[in-house]
Amino acid sequence: MATIQKVLTIGSTPVLALTGNGTRRRGWRVTYISSSKIAGNTGRVHLGRNYAPNTTLGDPNSGDAITQSEERTEAKRFNDDHFVVGDIWLVSTIATQQLEGEETVED
Repeated sequence: MATIQKVLTIGSTPVLALTGNGTRRRGWRVTYISSSKIAGNTGRVHLGRNYAPNTTLGDPNSGDAITQSEERTEAKRFNDDHFVVGDIWLVSTIATQQLEGEETVED
């Protein structure tokens, strides 16, 4: 298995953070870096699974809201586990928020 890691800079326009890998994907994680490491990370980031989210809280299309030091993760532990193998989208309430993205795929 291979693990792909990258630092993502997210603004107020939706960004395709992780592209769908179908059956090769074994897990993924998006971590919002703490403001103690990156002082400008003070906003909120919304994560959409297979769609580009918006930043309106309570809207059905806003996805999962993430604040600093939080993460969202999904992993396949057993062969019959189901999780998102499609695209992961991110958008921020303010410009230039930095996150870490990680994806584990089968070789």
